Amino acid sequence: MTSPDGITWTSQTSAADNGWLSVTYGKGLFVAVANSGTGNRVMTSPDGITWTSQTSAADNEWYGVTYGNDLFVAVGYTTCQVMTSPDGITWTSQTSAAGHAECTDVTYGNALFVAVSQTGAGNRVMTSPDGITWTSQTSAADNDWKGVTYGNGLFVAVAATGTNDRVMTSPDGITWTSQTSATNNDWYSVTSGNGLFVAVGATGTNDRVMTSPDGITWTTRTSAADNLWWGVTYGDGLFVAVAVGATTGTGNRVMTSGVLNTTSGSSGSSVPVFSLSFDSMPGVLVSGTGGSWVSLPTPTNPPAMSPNSTFLGWATYEEFPVAIAQRQIDNGWGAYEVFRDDGSIRGVFIPVEGSACITASGIMYPIWSDSSA
Repeated sequence: MTSPDGITWTSQTSAADNGWLSVTYGKGLFVAVANSGTGNRVMTSPDGITWTSQTSAADNEWYGVTYGNDLFVAVGYTTCQVMTSPDGITWTSQTSAAGHAECTDVTYGNALFVAVSQTGAGNRVMTSPDGITWTSQTSAADNDWKGVTYGNGLFVAVAATGTNDRVMTSPDGITWTSQTSATNNDWYSVTSGNGLFVAVGATGTNDRVMTSPDGITWTTRTSAADNLWWGVTYGDGLFVAVAVGATTGTGNRVMTSGVLNTTSGSSGSSVPVFSLSFDSMPGVLVSGTGGSWVSLPTPTNPPAMSPNSTFLGWATYEEFPVAIAQRQIDNGWGAYEVFRDDGSIRGVFIPVEGSACITASGIMYPIWSDSSA
């Protein structure tokens, strides 16, 4: 199924009725892999709508696929099989690291492919610089590792088993460190986007999502429904998770989040809370811990801005000059953008039913408005 916005979904005809478990994108092509089928456990599509069967390197149980370094790489389950393709169409079997079994996911980052598995004694990670030659690495714990991603200079893996160690991180894919997950839920998938790691899981009550700005400190979030969330990804400003399981979810097996932490007022002890007030335009004041923005009255020398933006004036933030602009966005609300004097964006204010959010270091935080504006 496909969606232009993560909200409205359309069923598409798959190339075969196989058990499709993973999909990735690269070289202008969507590539999906399956754990069932005969000679056709890969399908490809240039647009996500029209799908074509491709011959897999073997009829293995393919659980994960990724793209990086001009190569598609898929990993399998029984003996952690690997197959690679330069174009998503022609696939070649590769030899995995010795002693590995039940690989569940693979990612690419920092010039390295990293795969994780759910069985093995101390070796539930394997790495490869080229997708062909694989090396066993020592996992931080012998947990059932389900998902792995790369972002913010860090590999992050999540597991469905373990005691207060269902996350592990690595700066290089080789040396791994256990981290404390927000809860001991069965975590199935993790992604990175907008400066944030987001993991989704299969167990728990109203807490099947957890987030982290650094992969180390994790916070529980309320899931939209207690479904068995199998996968999560990020694109176009939106996190999208999908669910599986015959007994979980009826018509709600997708959940989305474009702005985490949208509750007005409280944002956690480690996040500064801001207030937003309007006196008279272009007089805008945003104050709180960490500094304040005070607009200057005369809008002069506006920098480059987003389309449909109206320059309001210069301001200062922690002694750095910034510009404030107002922008019309799709749903009709006004967004307030803050730019540095070099034109790079500093933050965005998006009023939402009397509340608002601010981005800082790529992460959105809640603020609230002191007026009806």
